[in-house]
Amino acid sequence: MRRFPFLGILIVILVVFLVYLLGKPQYIAAERNTNDYTVYSNMYTLKAAVEDYAACNTGAFPISASQIQEYLSELGEKIVNPFSKEEIRFPNIVISPEGDTTIMGGDVVIFTYEFRDEQKETHENSRNSKVRGKPGGLAYGYYIPPGDSVARAYGIIGFDGDGKPLADRNPAGVIELRVLVNS
Repeated sequence: MRRFPFLGILIVILVVFLVYLLGKPQYIAAERNTNDYTVYSNMYTLKAAVEDYAACNTGAFPISASQIQEYLSELGEKIVNPFSKEEIRFPNIVISPEGDTTIMGGDVVIFTYEFRDEQKETHENSRNSKVRGKPGGLAYGYYIPPGDSVARAYGIIGFDGDGKPLADRNPAGVIELRVLVNS
């Protein structure tokens, strides 16, 4: 005697919906973690290109996107943004006939540090914490000591889904940025 076959179908639909509601937050968290770790891996790929450049240039670090790109291509590596699923683009620097410089587009932010060891700072009020970029993008900062003409230190930052630097909360509850620096 089947009086309510519709009730059985409704129960199955409700169970599937309940499983979806319970599983969605874990899926979102897992996806966020995967993207963050992919960005962190991309930071190491960029670090390899920067270190390769320094090895070939008597310890000086690159100060332009083109210098980094050259050594990245020599490594045969491609950096893919986990959010856009496209290869990371470096900014284009355009100099007009009047001498104006424009930095256009790209997923990599290139900037300079003002003080020695500034690249090592990982607290939430540091220069590194104020840099913003495209979600899944990277930032490369370098330091040229006063009186010198070449970069002697660098820091590499990766950006999360909100375009903020990747960071973790340590056991004491303090936020620490993930920054790769020269040793």
